[in-house]
Amino acid sequence: GSTYLYHFLIDNFCDEIPKFLVLYNEFKHCNPCNHRLKYNLALKIFHECVSESAPHQINVPFATFRQIQSDIHAIEQQHDADVHTLNVSNDIFDAAFSQIKRLISQNHWSNFRRQLRETLQQSQIV
Repeated sequence: GSTYLYHFLIDNFCDEIPKFLVLYNEFKHCNPCNHRLKYNLALKIFHECVSESAPHQINVPFATFRQIQSDIHAIEQQHDADVHTLNVSNDIFDAAFSQIKRLISQNHWSNFRRQLRETLQQSQIV
């Protein structure tokens, strides 16, 4: 299901949202005990999808951007101090995810459903 949505968004809108959603899902489902992986995924999401220089920068409110930026900075400082006690919050990107989800729901969901329905109807004809 989500793969169809990602392809729809890439083909009709942008690649930033699917990129963020794929990384966000990976981050949310990674082993919470693997602190180094969690840290690396958090940095990857920030540098690829959130930071001002991100190649796939998502459009979120400035307050959300600043909060994530502040959280990442704190995590980086914690990492530099002691890798063994590193704790990356599982909800660091949740506000951005909620805003992206709302954007999809309000602006793209009905077009996605219509296109999916048309594709399914055409595949039944063939």
